[in-house]
Amino acid sequence: DPAVLGHPYRHFWMLGISASGMPGRKFFDELARVDWGTGETEVCRAPAQCYWGGEPVFVPDPSAPGERGVV
Repeated sequence: DPAVLGHPYRHFWMLGISASGMPGRKFFDELARVDWGTGETEVCRAPAQCYWGGEPVFVPDPSAPGERGVV
């Protein structure tokens, strides 16, 4: 979120591969949110044969900058 750029943060988002460690081709099919403070991880997996096309992007809520938005 540009409103909190350069400030400490607690959550981060990343892409993941559910077939990691298995033979065959690999594709990003998971989007994970991690909480630095608690270590809690939340994973959203794409349906079978569907994949994420790029890095996650955060779009801030214009009515609450620095507080909420969507990925």
